[in-house]
Amino acid sequence: LIADMDSTIITSESLDELAMLAGIGKQVEAITRRSMAGELDFETALDERVAMLAGKPKELIDQIIANSKLTDGARILVQTMRAHGAFCYLVSGGFDVLTGPIAAGCGFHGHHANHLDHNGTTITGTVRKPVLDRQAKVTHLTHYCHLHNIDLAATASIGDGANDLGMLEKAGFGVAFHGKPI
Repeated sequence: LIADMDSTIITSESLDELAMLAGIGKQVEAITRRSMAGELDFETALDERVAMLAGKPKELIDQIIANSKLTDGARILVQTMRAHGAFCYLVSGGFDVLTGPIAAGCGFHGHHANHLDHNGTTITGTVRKPVLDRQAKVTHLTHYCHLHNIDLAATASIGDGANDLGMLEKAGFGVAFHGKPI
């Protein structure tokens, strides 16, 4: 199982939540909507949104971690799949500071996400490159198939946005969970 995090394993879009706490929610939400609908390139949209956070306090990240809520059934999905021998990975275009605790709480074998740069006290407004995008999700899916000697037909993926389409199409079973219009 390769699962997206935002609006899939957790109930919110973490970058939008971070922006709301920072007082720039409306501007960031508009870009997120366009990106998730496939109207904007994911990396460009991510860079634009993160740049708006430059100079905001790093403590906002801790609030996002504390406020994140799992989608009903997320933990049960991962635990059930693991109980039946499946390997489960959280692969998100969000941030690793959040995928780590969410992956651990659900029982994923591992996680991959973007790294939001900060200097210890403030958010710098940049994301470490390369950005984990639509193609990177496909790359992780095929990597784990090779690693565990699993045929693509025996895989599942779940996600909600345009940046998930590649892995949803490539997996044996792709689920658009509350999929965005595209």
